[in-house]
Amino acid sequence: MLVPPRFRRRRQRIFLAAVLLGLLVVVAWFGRAAGPTPASTSSPRTGQRPATRVRPDDSVSPRECPPEVEALRGSYLDLTQTIVYTRRCIQAVWVPDEVDRRRIARLREPLVTPGRTVNLTSCRLADLPPCEPLSLRVSRPPPSRTYPHLLFGVSTTSDRLQAAMPAFSHWLAGTDAKLVAVVYDEQAPASAGGKSLAGLEEAFRGQDVRFTAVPPRNKTLSIAQNHFAILADLLAAATPQTRWLGLVDDDTFFPSLFNLARELDKHDHRRPAWLGALSEDDDAVARWGFMAYGGAGVFLSVPLARQLQPRIAACLDESRLGTGDVILGDCIGKHTTTKLTLVPGLYQHDLYGDLSGFYESGVRPLSVHHYRGWYREPLPLMAAITRLCGDCFLQRWQFGDDTLFANGYSVTQYPGGLGGIDLGRMEATWSQPGHSFDRSMGRLRPRLDESEKKSYRLKDVVVGENGSLRQIYVHRGDVGKDEMDEVVELDWQVALPA
Repeated sequence: MLVPPRFRRRRQRIFLAAVLLGLLVVVAWFGRAAGPTPASTSSPRTGQRPATRVRPDDSVSPRECPPEVEALRGSYLDLTQTIVYTRRCIQAVWVPDEVDRRRIARLREPLVTPGRTVNLTSCRLADLPPCEPLSLRVSRPPPSRTYPHLLFGVSTTSDRLQAAMPAFSHWLAGTDAKLVAVVYDEQAPASAGGKSLAGLEEAFRGQDVRFTAVPPRNKTLSIAQNHFAILADLLAAATPQTRWLGLVDDDTFFPSLFNLARELDKHDHRRPAWLGALSEDDDAVARWGFMAYGGAGVFLSVPLARQLQPRIAACLDESRLGTGDVILGDCIGKHTTTKLTLVPGLYQHDLYGDLSGFYESGVRPLSVHHYRGWYREPLPLMAAITRLCGDCFLQRWQFGDDTLFANGYSVTQYPGGLGGIDLGRMEATWSQPGHSFDRSMGRLRPRLDESEKKSYRLKDVVVGENGSLRQIYVHRGDVGKDEMDEVVELDWQVALPA
């Protein structure tokens, strides 16, 4: 098509203007990337050098640093060279009865005291402030118990299994419960530099986990289909002691196997039983169906699994969809009379983005899911506090009028105070919250703006030889504004009876 001359001239002017604008953007970008010139390395606002991150070549040999300082210098924390640092020494006091988690204990004193500026490159213990004492009441650790009656199954790949090892170790190590994994790429690890099935088993045994890795029985099945077909492998591994078969994803996490087992003990394993949870999102339930959603953990009694075993191949062919939990639900519905029993506390976690509203709500999860994909949280570190107490993971305390402590997750300060905030309702922080979550989460309260709350998130845990535990919570400063990172360290001491 011919273009009139006036439009050609206009198009030329627009093109030249676009080129000029592009050149200006490129120049500005490279100028910013190159950083300030040596003559202007100080901040015009503070007169100090901008905050930078600690790097290994910035400081002395780690062997020359006291362990108290070295724990703050790791590259995984990625702290600024200078931080504002506060620490408290918590004496956990065991109470004889279970703590009422619906009630938030209130203390008049502040949790975060005025911090001290600490230069992490100096490696001097004298820079650290004293550890101010604090007593908190928590429930006792669970009694020593093993769980040979629990048998778990997962379908995954070798690399994802290795990445999930710390999480599996948290809730399986030393428990006598067993994990069977169908490793989808069992032929690939050796050529890819990974671990063979025997190598995976050895690695898990090194974590004190009873673990068996098996190849898929049918190599044409997908990972999701094997989430259902693994029933055959679980029944082959079952013993007379086995009561429950647990189907999990490689990112299903149980903070406390004791709490999970105590819930399962409420149900009769001698009869066909199907236990699980729906998605929290009713829109997802409408789309996928009423069934036990696999990421939350699905539990079958051995009698039900034996009913399904001869129908595994048929159910794979008959299912309307190719995901393991859908195949299982369809198979149970068509070939048995067993109905789904919903178990409170199992969370499918069909939630994206920022889950601080969930973790700061005082919830007591039996399971969580998607923490390595749909959102990112260090669950094995967060739940490490269960070493010292029975039910204080995510337990909440209020300090003064403006600070909320969710144990294992965050220390959050509210500049406007907590008086006008309904802590009995969950904050809607994840992507696209709405009324489709009312059934599972209750009526949500609106999300707060960043200016209305300041959070220190758990980034590391250090376990001492004497059973003590150091939690390191970090608030990231804006390096572009010369802000230092701020660290609140809570050092938990071995508990004393009340």
